[in-house]
Amino acid sequence: MEFTDIPAAVIPNFPFKPTLHVNYQETLLPIKDGLPKMKDLPKEADGSGDLLAEYLFTYAEMRNLKAMEQLRLVEEDDALEVSESIDC
Repeated sequence: MEFTDIPAAVIPNFPFKPTLHVNYQETLLPIKDGLPKMKDLPKEADGSGDLLAEYLFTYAEMRNLKAMEQLRLVEEDDALEVSESIDC
């Protein structure tokens, strides 16, 4: 199956109505709109066909979650460095 991506906004008077989101696992801006969220692509387009939950996080919450994850990783690295220095 071959696709050509044409932004609907560039076609005058085109009644664009989305039916799903693709590659949603890579989203940076979660959208609560009731449409299906595909992990990658539908099976018919050689994707997994897996659906993801509709995330209800706001952008600020997503930024906070990412900051918390980064802090956790830094803390793990610091703990590893401490344990390595104690073993010496």
